[in-house]
Amino acid sequence: MYHTYITLLVPAVIAFIITVVATRFIMGYMFESGITGMDHNKGKRPVVLPSSGGIAVAVGFTIGILAYAFGGSFNLYVPVASLRYLFATVIAVLLVTIVGFLDDLNVSRKMVKTTDMMDTHKGLKQWQKPLLTLMGALPLMAINAGVSIVRVPFIGNINFGIFYPLIIVPLAVIFTANAFNLLGGFDGIATGSGALAGLAMLIYSLLFGTYIGTLISSVLFATLIGFL
Repeated sequence: MYHTYITLLVPAVIAFIITVVATRFIMGYMFESGITGMDHNKGKRPVVLPSSGGIAVAVGFTIGILAYAFGGSFNLYVPVASLRYLFATVIAVLLVTIVGFLDDLNVSRKMVKTTDMMDTHKGLKQWQKPLLTLMGALPLMAINAGVSIVRVPFIGNINFGIFYPLIIVPLAVIFTANAFNLLGGFDGIATGSGALAGLAMLIYSLLFGTYIGTLISSVLFATLIGFL
């Protein structure tokens, strides 16, 4: 058990450190590059802030997961979590991050044309965001991630079969990714909500003994705390 906790703690600590360092670098780079947005939550004087901070989160999360894979590949410990699931999760996160970055790039181009500092945020079109976010579900669909048998309250167990990876998984990715994107207009809410969700998943996974869920949620929680 002690050995298992170490394999969870080390990737989380690495993810936290990498995120803290990456955040300072990426936010400064984005500001200097003009990839910024307007913060209207500072009273009567909006503040220009760098955008695309989610890249730092993606970098920290990716390196945290790779740290776990590194330890297993070099026989530092016996890996428990499936590397196939872990790499599919990492690819999904990176693909969704690319979509967010494209959205911020479009926003930046619109902002450059503004002379009165008014907010003209448009980004990607509303129909483009869910369509592009669908790419993030492809790695999970490809490996048939998850369990197709779902327990529905008052009904019982339902086996969705092939419809689970082909319909439920992509819908879950699209809805969750875009729901968190809606919170991005308020400083810290999206990250704070994600950290609370990661902590809740971590506690749930620990209680029910789901190792891969514990690993992913612990790295996610540490990454978001580092970003805050």
